[in-house]
Order: sequence, then C-alpha cells, then structure tokens
Amino acid sequence: MSKAVLTAAKELIDTGKYQEAATILRTLPDDPTARKWLATLETRYLPKAPTGPTSIGLTAKEMRAYEAKRLGGTKNSRIGSLRRSRAIWSVVFLLGMAFLCYGLVMTSGAVAQVSRNASEATQAGAAIGGGLSLLFYLCLGGPVVLAGLYFYYRIGGAIRNEEMHAEQMEVLNR
Repeated sequence: MSKAVLTAAKELIDTGKYQEAATILRTLPDDPTARKWLATLETRYLPKAPTGPTSIGLTAKEMRAYEAKRLGGTKNSRIGSLRRSRAIWSVVFLLGMAFLCYGLVMTSGAVAQVSRNASEATQAGAAIGGGLSLLFYLCLGGPVVLAGLYFYYRIGGAIRNEEMHAEQMEVLNR
C-alpha cells in the first residue's frame, strides 16, 4: 500500500502539485521515504507559514491571546486612560465657565458702580468699557468652554466603545 501511495505522490511531484503530494505523504508518518520526501517538499516547494500574527492559520484562541497581548495585556488600561482624560477636560470646562461667570459678575458690578453717580458721558463710557470687557471674557472663555465640552463628549464615546469591545472580548474568551 505504501508503495502505491509513494508512486502517486511521485507523480504529483513530477506534475508540480506539491501541496497535494504533501497531503498524501502525510498519510504515511512511519515510512522513512515519505518523511524524507515530505521534508524536501516543505523546505523547497511549499510556502512557509507566516511569521507574524495573522488571522490565517491561527485558532480563535490564539487570535484572542494575540489581541490581548497587543492591547497591552490589561483589558482596562485604555479605559482608565480615557477616563483620566475625560476628567481633565471636565475641569477645563468648569474653569472656562468660572472665567465667564467671573467676567460677567465683575463687568456688571463695575458698570453698575460707575452708572450710579456719573454723568451721561461717563455712563456711556462705562457701557462701552463694559461691552469690551464682556467681549474679552467671551473671546477667551468661550473657546475654552466649547473645547472642554467637545472633548468631554468625544472621550465619553470612546469610553463606551472601549467598554463594549472589552465586553465582547470577555465573551469570546469564555
């Protein structure tokens, strides 16, 4: 029987069908001739297995292990980093709001104080100065508030995506 298998493998090798020949030769693990031919086929003609991690040729468990290693080993390391970033942007937002409120209170207080006992020209000057002061506070505080809100919500979306991914990976690793 092994002679017939070796003859069939030899014919496949002669026609250039190396993969099929290797498949046939693997059915004879105890035959020294089959092992020798298979070793020659694998070294010369059969494509080498990819050295880097790919989805081809890896089991699901191996892919999960690779992904866990690639993500840094801990499931929640990125989530913790995102939460810290979100806390920082919430503080930036609150500081921007405090700056705007301070400017509004101080400007309105200054305009009210000048307006009580002043002539019309002084009151007009105070109104112009108050308007410029409010513009100053809005131009500086407004972008800070908007940036704080924008990044706070964007990072919140990233946290939700990372948590969903961690849940999916947990289900796959069961």
